[in-house]
Amino acid sequence: MSELLDRLERIAGQAGDIALSHYGRTGFSLKPGDASPVTAADREVEAFLARELYRLDPEAVFIGEESAGDPAVVQRARQAERVWVVDPVDGTAAFLSELDTFAVCIGLLRHGRPYAGVVTLPALRQSYLAQEWQGARWHTPRARATIGAAALAPPSMRCFLAPSNAHRSYRIRYPGKVRSFGCTAYHFLLVARGLGAGAVSRSHVWDYAAAAAVVEQAGAVMRYLDGGEIDWRDLLDGRIAGLPVLGAHPDAWQELAGLVQRVEG
Repeated sequence: MSELLDRLERIAGQAGDIALSHYGRTGFSLKPGDASPVTAADREVEAFLARELYRLDPEAVFIGEESAGDPAVVQRARQAERVWVVDPVDGTAAFLSELDTFAVCIGLLRHGRPYAGVVTLPALRQSYLAQEWQGARWHTPRARATIGAAALAPPSMRCFLAPSNAHRSYRIRYPGKVRSFGCTAYHFLLVARGLGAGAVSRSHVWDYAAAAAVVEQAGAVMRYLDGGEIDWRDLLDGRIAGLPVLGAHPDAWQELAGLVQRVEG
C-alpha cells in the first residue's frame, strides 16, 4: 500500500472514531437548502478532515459536504490539479437510525479524475482503499484483501443496490434482490467487491468521489445512466448529478442500464 493510502487510512480511522463518539448520542437539524439532516458528528468530522488534509497537502483545494457552496472555492477547485472531496458522514439518516452502514469518505481528484479514495465504515470496522495504479483493497480487523469487480460472486449472491426511496424514482427490473443500506458510497463499494451487480443513485460529488476511485481501480465503471461520462469538476459546486449514476462491471453495464428506468414526477 502506498504512503498516501496509509496516511489517509489513519486519518479516516481517526475521523471514524469521532463519528462513533456521537453515535446514538446526537440529535440533528435540517439544512435550509434540501431539508436533509445534519448532526454535530458531520460538522466535527469535516472540521477534523479539513485540518488533517491541509497538513497532508496544503496545495490541494478542499470541498466538503458541510462547507460547500463558496463560489470562489469552487472556481479554484475546478482549476486545481488536486482536490479533496469529503463526505464526513455518508448516510446521516442511517447514522441517526443507529444503522451501522454509515461511512467517512475521503476522495482525491487529480486533473479532474478520481485518483485516490478511502472510505471507512467505523461501526462495521471496514475500510476500502484505492489509488491510481495501486489497485483497490478492503481492510477489516481479520483480513486485508485485494478486491476486484471482475471476481464476481455467483449470480445468486449478487444484488442490485439502490436508494431507499428508489420505488419513487426508478423502475428497476433487475431479476434478483434489490437492496438499500442507506449509504451511497457503500452501495458502489459492494459493486467494487463483486457482491453487487450494480448500483444506481442520483447524488452529490462527495457521495461519489472516494468510492469512484475504488470502483475504477477494482475494474468496474461509473457512468451516467444514458452512458455519458461523468465530469467530476462540473459537480464540484455541490449540485445533485443531473442524471442518475450507474456503477457496474463494464461487461454488464449496458444490460443493467436497460433494466433501470428513471420515473419522473
